[in-house]
Amino acid sequence: MFTFEGKIDKALLDSLWWKFFYIYFKRIMLVALIIAVPIIVLEIYGGYYNYAVYMAVLVVLLFAECVLLVNRNIKVQINRFKETYGKDYCDYKVTYDNDGILVENLSLGSHAKMSYQDMKFTIKNHNIVLFFTKASQMVPAFVSELNYDEKKAFFEFIKSQNKKIKI
Repeated sequence: MFTFEGKIDKALLDSLWWKFFYIYFKRIMLVALIIAVPIIVLEIYGGYYNYAVYMAVLVVLLFAECVLLVNRNIKVQINRFKETYGKDYCDYKVTYDNDGILVENLSLGSHAKMSYQDMKFTIKNHNIVLFFTKASQMVPAFVSELNYDEKKAFFEFIKSQNKKIKI
C-alpha cells in the first residue's frame, strides 16, 4: 500500500508543460505531418510553390495550436480550482492498494475509488506521476516523497496491477 499527500497547483502543472505539449503534438501534428509533407514535396516538385507555402503555413499554425491548447488547458484547470475551492490549488491524498486507488480531495472533502484498469497513460517528472484515466481524469502520485527503492517498488506495484500502463 502506498499513500501520497500533496497539492496540484500552477507551478506543478507548468513543470509538466512539455509533457502535455507532447500529448497534443502526437495527436495533432503527426497526422498533419503525415498528410502535409508529401503534399508539400509533390507541390514543389510539380512547380506549385503557392500550395507548398500554404501547406507549410498550415503546419506552423497546427504547431501553434498545440502550444495554445496546452496553455489553455492549464489555465482552465487553475480556474476550476479557483471556482470550486476558492484557491488556485487542490490538496489530494491518494492511496494505492490491492483493491484499487482511493483519491481523497482534501480541498473539497470528497473521495472516489478507481480501478487500475481505468488508467490509460501517465505523465511524470521527478516530483509527480499523473495517471490519466480513460475519461481524462488526473490521479496524482507525489513520488518526491519516496526514496529510490520505494519508487521502484511503487512502479512495480502499478505495473503488476495494470500491465498496459507505461511508466
